[in-house]
Amino acid sequence: MSKRLYGIDELAYNLAQYSDDILKTESHKFLNNPDKETVIKSLFSKEYGIDKSGKPFGKSISLISKYLYFLNDGNFPIYDSLAIDAYKLLKKNGHVKTKVVIGEENYFDYMKQLNTLSNINNYEKLDNLLWLTGKLSKGSFAILMTKDKYEGLVTDLKNDLLKANSKQKDNIIRNHIKKIYSNSDLFTDEQKSFFEFVFSLK
Repeated sequence: MSKRLYGIDELAYNLAQYSDDILKTESHKFLNNPDKETVIKSLFSKEYGIDKSGKPFGKSISLISKYLYFLNDGNFPIYDSLAIDAYKLLKKNGHVKTKVVIGEENYFDYMKQLNTLSNINNYEKLDNLLWLTGKLSKGSFAILMTKDKYEGLVTDLKNDLLKANSKQKDNIIRNHIKKIYSNSDLFTDEQKSFFEFVFSLK
């Protein structure tokens, strides 16, 4: 949003046309039928702000969904690229059976289905699962440990990390954790179980 001019102002204006209670009600209507024309679908469909040349910058589905997530106390799925990546991984590994590739048009319908079929039945927990799966699959493990633990983890990798670019560093750390996590005291038993699941995804 910071890269688009006037985007926040236009988005705030559009959201301010509805009370919190109306947005909560409309959120439930949208999740019950994401294909139906509703207030939320209209908000998702609009473009907000312009670029430096004056052209419309585009939609703001992710930011609006985050606003609705907090407005509904976590009972609304966040539109997120990491969640999309994680969903694709789950599909590739046979954990979901949808035929059409996940994207903007079917994202919320697929999240609704996954929330039910997985028996999670909690969008906050589902968001955490997909976000963490997406993060860990890309090698971003710092979120799971303190600074001291992270520094201890990468101490033996410093020479390799110095020569690597950002993506290579993620892969080096991911492969290292994959080798040592089961016998490491850096991680809790719950984290180890989650690692086992994530590392099983191809």
